[in-house]
Amino acid sequence: AVVDRAQDGASILAAENVQLHTLATMTRPLFAAAVEQNLISEAQLAMIEDYTSDPIEFVRNFLTHHPGYLEEQIATGGKSKERAERLLASDYLK
Repeated sequence: AVVDRAQDGASILAAENVQLHTLATMTRPLFAAAVEQNLISEAQLAMIEDYTSDPIEFVRNFLTHHPGYLEEQIATGGKSKERAERLLASDYLK
């Protein structure tokens, strides 16, 4: 893999005796370096940290503060529509 998103994929592969080799892992030091290089803002870093600490709560809060977002994505069509419909059909928001 080029990028390990640090979402347990490595442990799933290890359980199948697959060794993962990556160029980058999406961890705080990577994002902190991006802040230092002005590639992302402190606010963006905080958003990333909020998401990684509790993705379900992050999505719930986002949708609470952005009513109509999923409907807009469905109206957009394509992959955005597919993702929004998949989220609505899942238990993720319950």
